[in-house]
Amino acid sequence: MSNPIYKGVGSPVVRLIEECAELQKALCKVQRFGWTNYNPVNGPDRTNLIEVKEEIDDVLEACDLLLVHIQELLDAGTLHSEF
Repeated sequence: MSNPIYKGVGSPVVRLIEECAELQKALCKVQRFGWTNYNPVNGPDRTNLIEVKEEIDDVLEACDLLLVHIQELLDAGTLHSEF
C-alpha cells in the first residue's frame, strides 16, 4: 500500500511503473507460495491475497493519476490527442 507521505513524490509515469512492479512481485509470491500464504514478518492476517488486492488498488490509483496528468497536458495544448 502506498505511504501517504509520498503521495506527491515522483512523476505519474514513474509512480505507475513502480506500482506495476509491486503488483508483479505480489503476484509472483502467489505463484510460488499460494493465495493464502503470508510473509511471516507481516503475520497471518496479511495473506498474499490481501497483498495482491492492495497492490491492484494502488495500480488503479496510479492509472487514474496518470490519466488526469495526460488530460491536463491535452487541455493545455502540450500534447496532441494522437500520441
